[in-house]
Amino acid sequence: MEDLPSSRITKSRLFERVGVDFAGPLVTKCHHLKKATQYKSYLCLFICTETRAVHLELEFSMSMEAFLTALRRFIARRGHPTDILSDNGSNFLDGKVLVQLKHQFWSRWTRDVLHHLQARWKWHQHRPPLSVGDLVLIQTDNMPPLSWPLACILEIIPGTNGIPRVVLLRSPSGPAKRAINRVISLPMPTCRVPEDGDSPERQ
Repeated sequence: MEDLPSSRITKSRLFERVGVDFAGPLVTKCHHLKKATQYKSYLCLFICTETRAVHLELEFSMSMEAFLTALRRFIARRGHPTDILSDNGSNFLDGKVLVQLKHQFWSRWTRDVLHHLQARWKWHQHRPPLSVGDLVLIQTDNMPPLSWPLACILEIIPGTNGIPRVVLLRSPSGPAKRAINRVISLPMPTCRVPEDGDSPERQ
């Protein structure tokens, strides 16, 4: 006789290693209703391989989605199992394929797509994204974006490496300096540089 698998004889917590299968169909209905509708349902069985304890979850189909729903409820109550044994039914294998596709998608997203969405002007452009005369919004803490003040760029001040770091602005409250990452360019090519006390206006 072949030796028992290690999962059957190794001391572990309850439901750390489980076998899973479906039983049914069963006919169920709400017992407190006189004319209750009958439904075809199935039992998803989770059996501890060491203690033979049984955990039951009721589902209304044997689909992949139903199994994953039952598995989530099982994990919420019993903890995450280290091993799950099954008879390789299509509903279990489809769930495995779905998880693999999810991991593959996330891996490709982080490797091939995400870094394109995080492009920086200072790394890919020979000229700054802002220029003198641009109409911008000044990011202001504790204020909603619709209340951010308008301003015109009077001067762009580069850092020691030649990359623009600070802009000199003309706003309704007077001239001000802001870090370049604290201003947002509006889709307007230029604006008229106002006099003191005036508000920025579009050309």
